[in-house]
Amino acid sequence: MRPTTLPSIADLGELAEALTELRAEAGAPSFAELARRVGALRLGRGSRDAPGKVTVYDCFRTDRHRVDAELIHDLVLALGASASAAAEWRTTAARLNGATLGAPVSASVLPAAEGSTSTGVEPAAAPVVVLTGLPGVGKAEFARRLAEVERRRTPGAVVLRVRLHGFEDGQRPAEADEVLRELVRAVGGRSDRRLDAASLRETLRTAAHDRRIIVLLEDAFSAAQLAPLLIADHARGPAGFGLHLIVTSRARLDGLEALAAAEGLAVDRRTVLPLETEETVRRLSAATASQRPTSSSTDDAAVRRLANAISGIRLDLDLVLRFIEDHPDWSLADVAERFGDRPRRDHAVPLLEPSVAAIGPDAATLFRRLGLLRGPVRLDVVGTLLDDAGADALTSVRLLRRLADMHLATVSERTVELHPLVHTAAHRLAVEQERPSVLVVLAERVLERFRELVGSVRFDASLADGLVAAAALAVDQRAGAALAAVVFHVVEPVGDAGYWSHAAELLQLAAPFVPRERRGTTAELLARAFEKLGRYDDALDHLHRASRLLTEEQPGRTMNVIANVERQLGRMAEAEQSYLRAARIAAAAGNPITRGRALGNLGNLARITSRYRRSERLFDLAEAVSARAGDDVNRTIVESNRVLLLQAQGRFDEALRRCATLLERGGPGVNRGYLFTQRAMILLDLDRVAEAEEALLAAGADGGGPTTFDEDAEIAIQLAQVARRRGDLVEAARLADTALASAERVGYPLLRSDACSTLGEIAADADDAGTAERWARGSLELAELLGDRVEQARAFETIGRAAAIRGDRAAADAAFAAAADLLSAVGHWRATAVQTMRADLARA
Repeated sequence: MRPTTLPSIADLGELAEALTELRAEAGAPSFAELARRVGALRLGRGSRDAPGKVTVYDCFRTDRHRVDAELIHDLVLALGASASAAAEWRTTAARLNGATLGAPVSASVLPAAEGSTSTGVEPAAAPVVVLTGLPGVGKAEFARRLAEVERRRTPGAVVLRVRLHGFEDGQRPAEADEVLRELVRAVGGRSDRRLDAASLRETLRTAAHDRRIIVLLEDAFSAAQLAPLLIADHARGPAGFGLHLIVTSRARLDGLEALAAAEGLAVDRRTVLPLETEETVRRLSAATASQRPTSSSTDDAAVRRLANAISGIRLDLDLVLRFIEDHPDWSLADVAERFGDRPRRDHAVPLLEPSVAAIGPDAATLFRRLGLLRGPVRLDVVGTLLDDAGADALTSVRLLRRLADMHLATVSERTVELHPLVHTAAHRLAVEQERPSVLVVLAERVLERFRELVGSVRFDASLADGLVAAAALAVDQRAGAALAAVVFHVVEPVGDAGYWSHAAELLQLAAPFVPRERRGTTAELLARAFEKLGRYDDALDHLHRASRLLTEEQPGRTMNVIANVERQLGRMAEAEQSYLRAARIAAAAGNPITRGRALGNLGNLARITSRYRRSERLFDLAEAVSARAGDDVNRTIVESNRVLLLQAQGRFDEALRRCATLLERGGPGVNRGYLFTQRAMILLDLDRVAEAEEALLAAGADGGGPTTFDEDAEIAIQLAQVARRRGDLVEAARLADTALASAERVGYPLLRSDACSTLGEIAADADDAGTAERWARGSLELAELLGDRVEQARAFETIGRAAAIRGDRAAADAAFAAAADLLSAVGHWRATAVQTMRADLARA
């Protein structure tokens, strides 16, 4: 196949010969077949303009004086070439047609719209309105609606439309002088070519002095192109009269305000955004309702799938709606299957090619490479995408600004993000234009950059998401060995920050590339992640796999973790035997660290199962073993669990004292923020709300380093309880919602259960029985899965309160009884309080 650039072709005869060669390389399809292929391509783009076979044949004739550049483009696509190659052929055809001069300009009168006067568009706030946004987003439609609004504001107003050809392949933007000349001609003025720009401007100024002329300038290239068209009425004619401009562009047209101000004009700038998904769903549903009066859940799912594929691009929405109208016998499920992501995939590159061509080669390189990473990209990673070009930080900022100016990227304080349509185009351009060897090196370099960031910046969602995106890029570009090397350095910090779902995904992406000797470690790390996510069966499976593959450096450690998972699954008897086995294995191997940890876990298990004397004895034994082994981490964990035991028993003073000692002593094992949160929980049990709030503020400000995800969420939940005790239920619900959203995003079931319970209690305080019970049932389901009896009792208590609000005393009594039984079984201090609530209900 011929190269994608065609600089050597000098005339249309040589172009036809090159096209004939391309046809031969593609198997010499007939002209009729080529016409059919082009028709199918155009139908997919929403056009029914299929060429005839004779028209196709004419493109292969060497004696033509002019060719259809768009048809050349589509023929090259139909012959199997890439989108970028087809664009080069179109540009060459346009160049040979003599289209390198400024594009021809014509000004047409836009007739008044018929029917309803409602447009849903705010009137212009200045004589110059600029509408910018992605191609296909609906700027032209918005501009016409705004022009109609402006026409109706002033009787006798005229609307003119001019295309400026700012971003059309093969053509230079329209010359301002030609635009002025056409506008003068359209308003009845003298416009011969001997008149200079100043004379033409003055003619327009005079014509607009006593009437309103609204000019729709579509597809502007730059502010400089518009400068001669900024014409103010310095004689100050009647209000509302004068020349008013409505400009559309895919570029931001920076600098236009300054140019307009020099002429005494203000600018009303608006960005036309893609439709929200729900608005796309509404429009699809409304448009199909008349053809399909009955809607099913299958139709609803199909509409939502189409909306997701459309991504808010009105051009794609129109394409899909036209297809539905033309195919009334197709079900919506069939339409969704037909398109899937095709509206975005088929024309993403052709639609955005002019924008990419306008940003320059360096910015285009950055654009392509941003498309390789899914989701938002951290700004401190952007430079890594350009390292081979020697770009510094200032260069990266400049290039990002160029992308933002063309609406190809949205740059926030910490990340840069591409719209789905734009991301599709960027990814395809990267795959088509970047050398495979470069992509491999790029994937390795991005991984290494994230490895550096993990140890040097505060962990947040953008870092966790970016790591997974970098890992996926490594898999796509066959850089698995680099991924396997990096993952063991980053996965534990990811988990420690609370992003367990990300940790699991990283390990699963790396697993196929991990050396044999590290597969046991991979299984163990995956088990830990699954345990934190509440996927206990998966965790158990991986732990048993790890026990087969690993030669443990600390004998008994894997069995100790297996016991932890069994406890979370509610298999208390099995967990106890596994803890005992872990302790024995560790003792026989002379491993006091694991023995002390297993004994401490046995003590905690005894606390959960309400065997408090046994719990205290085991805590004492674990403390002694860990002290001799120098395991300060376990000593702190045991002591913090002892505080929980004291709190559950209602021994609040002693619990507070031990918590204070831990805070004063410091040391590894439990973050100070967690200890402050634990102190706040005890103070809330004592109804010492102000002190509890003080402790929670200390937890956030003096946590002994960055707080982790679970600590941040726990602080939010306890602050919600503080607000609830003070009667500020709106703030309480906001805080609990924040915690729940974080827990659901990361996939942490323990905190999800706590947040659901808190929201249920808040709703019960507001006498909203339905909402209270809904949240409590959700918490109960999670607590039963986790085997958390205290949380189960808490949920039953809220269910009882909801029943009492409804006046269903029998249901309330049954729920309170279930809560009291669970609390009594574990010896929790709230058992007495719930029994009192039950007695009060009986007396009421």
